[in-house]
Formats: sequence, C-alpha cells, structure tokens
Amino acid sequence: LIYILQYILFLCTTVSATSFSSKDSTLFSCILATTTLKFDYQTPPKQSTFWFPICNYEPLIGTLLVCFDEILLADSDTYKPENLKLLDYTYSTYEKSCYNHAQTIFSRDDLIQKYNNATQFLIDSESLKDDNIGVDETLLHNPVHLDRQLVSSYSSSYKTFFANYVSSTRYCDLACGYWILVLMIIGTIRKLPLKLINNKFVNNYRSKISLPTVNGYHMKPFNETSLQFFNCLLPTTLEAVILLLYLALIVFFCTIDYQITNHSMLLGSKEAQLFRYIADRTGLLAFAQLPLLFLFGGRNNLLMRLTDINFNSFIIYHKWISRFMVILALIHAHTYAEYFFIHKRLDYERTQAFWKFGERCLLAGILMLLQGVYFFRKKFYELFLVIHIILALLFLIGAYLHCVKVGFLEWIYLSSGIWAADRVWRIVTLYKFGKTKAIFELQDNSIKITIPKPEYWKGYPGCFIYLYIPDLKFTYKIWESHPFTIYSSETEIRVYIKPKTGMTANLQRYLAQQLNNTAELNVLVEGPYGHETELSRYESSLIIAAGSGIPGPYYHAVHLLKHYEKVKCKGRIEFVWITKDLKSIEFFRDELIELQNLDTDSSIDKYIYLTRETSPSIDCYADDRMEVEIGFDSQGNIIRETTPLFQKKNQDHKLANYEELLESYRFLRQKPNLQKLFEEKLRGDRECGAKDLGVVICGNDLIVDAVRDLIGSMVGKGDGVWIDLYEELQVW
Repeated sequence: LIYILQYILFLCTTVSATSFSSKDSTLFSCILATTTLKFDYQTPPKQSTFWFPICNYEPLIGTLLVCFDEILLADSDTYKPENLKLLDYTYSTYEKSCYNHAQTIFSRDDLIQKYNNATQFLIDSESLKDDNIGVDETLLHNPVHLDRQLVSSYSSSYKTFFANYVSSTRYCDLACGYWILVLMIIGTIRKLPLKLINNKFVNNYRSKISLPTVNGYHMKPFNETSLQFFNCLLPTTLEAVILLLYLALIVFFCTIDYQITNHSMLLGSKEAQLFRYIADRTGLLAFAQLPLLFLFGGRNNLLMRLTDINFNSFIIYHKWISRFMVILALIHAHTYAEYFFIHKRLDYERTQAFWKFGERCLLAGILMLLQGVYFFRKKFYELFLVIHIILALLFLIGAYLHCVKVGFLEWIYLSSGIWAADRVWRIVTLYKFGKTKAIFELQDNSIKITIPKPEYWKGYPGCFIYLYIPDLKFTYKIWESHPFTIYSSETEIRVYIKPKTGMTANLQRYLAQQLNNTAELNVLVEGPYGHETELSRYESSLIIAAGSGIPGPYYHAVHLLKHYEKVKCKGRIEFVWITKDLKSIEFFRDELIELQNLDTDSSIDKYIYLTRETSPSIDCYADDRMEVEIGFDSQGNIIRETTPLFQKKNQDHKLANYEELLESYRFLRQKPNLQKLFEEKLRGDRECGAKDLGVVICGNDLIVDAVRDLIGSMVGKGDGVWIDLYEELQVW
C-alpha cells in the first residue's frame, strides 16, 4: 500500500514548473534587456513576435550571445567551472527555445561563430544615448553591448518572478501530498488488527468525527428550501473535516510567500506584481487538482481496494475538489485580467489564442459544476453523464491549448493518462466478459436479470457492476450503462431492480409487453467495482436490508455461510430485512429459500419486518399513497417514507404460508426500533465474547443515515465492542 501511494505521489511531484528555472535568468534577462532597443527588423506574419526575432535576426542574436558571455564569464573571478556549465546550459536552452518557438535550428558551432562575428561589429548601448534621436528611436543594424546594470536589474526581477513559480510548484506537490497522507492514514488504520485500536480515545474520535453524518444528512439530500433544484448531498463529518482542511491548505498556499519589490523591471508596480503572482499561483494550483479529479472520479480506482474507502466517498471528494479547482481558475482569470489592465494590454491579450482557449476552458468547468448538481444527476442521469464527458474533454483540450506555449502541460498529460487508462481498461473489461444473452423477468413490480458469467469472473460482497443493454429491440441508446448491486453465484450474475425513472422505467414497460413478462436481451457487463467488505474479519455481523436494497446484504449472508467456518455462538450473524408487506418479498422468495437451505446449522438469525402489516385493518387501504413509518432513529424519532400502496387481501393466510415456507425466518409485523435492535445485538455479542461487530446496511437514504448516526452514538458509549459500518447504498 505504501509503495503504491508513494508511486502516486511521485507522479504528482514530478509534474513541475519545467518552463521556468533559476538557471534561465541569464537567458531571459538578456532577452528582456533588448526590449529597450529597436532593431531594423519586422517579424513575419503568424510568427512569434517574442522568439522569432531573437532567433533569426543576426544583430539581435549577436547581442544576446555577447550578453551571455558578459554576465557569466566577463570577470576573472567568475571564470569558474560552474559558470562554464551555466553558460553551456544557457546556450542549450536558447537552442531548444529557438527550435520549439521559431523552428530555427542552431548547432553549438553556429553560435560560437555568430558570437565571434558579433564582437567585431559591437556597439555600446551607452553611445546610443548621445544621439539626438535617442535610443528608443534608433533603428539598429549592429549587435549591441547591453548595459550590465540594466541586465542585472532584469535578472533580479526574473529571479523574484521565478521564485513564485518555485513556491507554487512546491505547494502543488504539497496539495497532492495531502491526499496521499490522508489515504495512507485511512488505509493503514483500516488494515490494523481491531484490538490494537479499540480504545476510548479512538472510539470518541469515531463517535464525534469518523462515523456521524452532518446534522443527519448524508445519503438523504439536504435542502433548506422547498425547491428540489437546491437538493444536495452532504459529506459525512469525517469527509467534511478532510475537505475543510484541504480548503484551508489551499487558501493558505494562495496567501503566503509573495516577494513584492518597490518596482519590478519585469512586472511593474507592487499592485501589478501582486496580481501576477496570485494569477500564477492560483493557475498552477488549479492544474494540480486535475490528476486528483480524474483519479478519484474514475471507475477503476485502485485506491478503493487499497484503502477500503468506498466509491461514494471518492465521488464526494471528486465533486468538492472540482469546485475548488473552478474557484481557483476564476481567481486566476480575474487577477490576470487586472494585471493586463494595469499594463493597458487587456484588449490586446483578449484577442490572443491563449486567452480565448482559457475562457472556453473556464466556461466548460463552470458548466460542469452547474449540470452536475444533484437535481440534474438524479432526474436526467443519462443526459448528465453524456454532457459531463463532453465538457470534460472540452476542458482538457482548452487547458492544453491555453498553456501549450508556456508549459505546465505535465499536469494535463498525467490527467489525460489517468482518464485514458480508465477508459481503456473499461473497454478491456467489456471485451473480456463479452456480449451475452441475459434473461429479464418482470415479477411483482420488480425486475430480475440473470446473466451467465465466464469462469474467470469473480464477484464479491459489496460489489456492483455497470450494465449495458446493446440490444436494439429494447433501446437505441446502446452506449448507456447503469450501476447495480449484484449477487454472483458460481455460474451467473443476478441483478434485481425496482423500476423508478429513466432506463429502468423503460425496461419495465418493455417487459410488460412481452410474453410472460420475460425477454432475452443482449447485455455487456463492466466490473465488478467497489470495495470488498470483509465481514469475515469480525467476530459478529449484523446485515440489514431495507426495501429493494436486499441483493447486497443477501450476498454477504450467503458468502459468509459458503466460505467461512461455522460460528461458535448463535447470533454471531444476524440478517434483517425491513420491507413493507408480503407482496414486496415475492420477487426475492427463491433467494430467501436458498439462504435457508444453506443455513443448515442455523448459524444466522433471520428476521423480516413487515412495516405495513401492523394491524388487521391493513387489508382495506383506500388511499393511493400513504406516509409509512419504517423505524426509529437514535433519538427515538420516527423515520417515515411516502410510497404507493397496494390492495391487500387475506394477509393472515399469506403470512402463515410464508412462515411455513420460510420456517427459519422470524416474521415481525411491526416497525423495527433500530436502537433496541442494536442494543440487543450487542448484548448478545458480549455474552458470546465477541469483541467486534461488522454492520452492512443497504436501503433507502433515511434508514442508512439513521443507522450511521445510531452507530456513532453507540460507539461513543465505549462498551468494549468495536463497530464498523459498511454502506451498500450507491448515491452519487
């Protein structure tokens, strides 16, 4: 783990400000000193007005070569080996720059010859000041011996200017290093034996920071208004702390270590210097976010398995880092505009290609933030995804063209490489699995998909797949994919869907028109993805499912029975399904029977809570919809959910049949009290001598957040049992 994370840190820290170096001060100081002179030369159209003259006009070339020698070797006391090396470096940089920016090729012999020729026709810049027309109006045809004091002033200004790039690059490295440190700490702690970290201090930290939601909101959208457009997903308390510390770090990096002089020969006044330094700093820090964005947002994120951080958390980091990046880019654009305004160059710079591509890049970033709000993602996920990918491509292309002539492209290369590697591996995964026929069945308002799988393909509890349906009988949108939690047996993958909107609703309508509500369609499977939840490392397990979130928890229960030794104490594994009524378990009846048949030693206590069947009057609902109480949170408050109702007849008779068929399950016609459920579970674990408990939860957002906060409060009591929570609900 440490080696891999160090490698990622290496990737980040090798991305440096390669376009600027303190050793370049001689080159650029001499070049800038020539800007006070006017040579008899016109730059050809479409050529760089900065590089083309100094690489093609002989008097100007000679002026620079003499200046290099004057600065580095003129005095006997500076005629040292290191100065010779610096002169060689300056010549090499000049040669490369002329080739890259003006397509002019020099050999070292060419430059030596030009230097010798220049010394024969050299005129002194001081002599030009005696002319009546003045130096600014003199059209020169000879190489000029530049004023050394002027060159030194430019050199000093350049070194100060360069120091900001050095600092900015170092802060970019530290920004990447922050995330490496966070991931290393989390990954290391989660791999440690639980008995080493089960103490009062750690439990207090987990109770206050690591586990709880922010004011009861995490999976459940937060909104202080009545408008759904403003719904948003909040991070957990730990995720919020990590992000706030990162934001504080970025703000700190943006406000320190600026070397402002009274007047810079390169940048001008103090105000101009400050604007330029802030612009450069924020621009580089914005670029430094790119590799993190693509790494955290990718499906093939190796860090999930290495750190046990789930995909939801990485997506939260991805979203907030993208917001920080766009804010940095906005500051970068504004301060650059202020800098050019001070120098009365704003109108001109706006016509330049780098400015236009920068504007388009920034616009793409802002649009990604706007169309990435929770409302659009939930209502129009397919459209959101297509637009997001297109805008991301436009952003990368715009960023590249914005900086292609100034450098710092390594950040873009690294980000593009991460994205390309993720896409290539996804294609490889799809190709290896191959297109296959899957059976789609519509059963009691639920869809069951059975997919034959190759021998090599291995699923695991907690994983999910992206399902493609490239079958024109169903849809022309063969490129679309959707994430689903699965159950994987020896020969097949099973997907269970509760139709809602979009693709799942279309699929429900399609199957309703087929014979026996069944169809055979082509599918492609991408995955498995997600962190692997290792319930086997715990001495006790509590597996909770609510509503249609049963497949993932069921997979955990079956996996524990099939792959691990039988438990020494009954109650070590507890399986709880909270659902509304008997009708809602019809689609999963065969799987419940399979779990019962596997549990020959009654190693699992199995409970099914029927929350709608709490009284005989349940048979005669007249309303179309009803607000239903599905449980209690840690404070004893009722958790409610509003869902459609079904007409029910002969419930008592059906329940008796199910109790006979599923004899190892205990059916409870009531709402579960979550706090009581946990307290009884922990009491039984202590009696059995269990020291740790792994909890898996998958259900609606209300109950998942309630369980998270409940566990946080119970951990803080410090009763000696370590509790870990694994959320299977995928909300992005």
